Amino acid sequence: MKVTTKDVEYIAQLSRLTIPEGEMEKFTEQFNQILNPPQTLRDDFPDSLDGRIFSLDDEKNNTKNQANNE
Repeated sequence: MKVTTKDVEYIAQLSRLTIPEGEMEKFTEQFNQILNPPQTLRDDFPDSLDGRIFSLDDEKNNTKNQANNE
């Protein structure tokens, strides 16, 4: 999902911030860099696998399961 200038204007309005018109493109680009990580990062660190979403609680359970499988 790509963030648009209109999205940044809306976020600024909700935050009660004033972004100078000359800075709007810069803010839009920065939001896109933050919210849309590079594909290699998404490939290396998936948040789901086979339809299962990972969470901190899963880490504890997966550690126990790995110990049982050895």
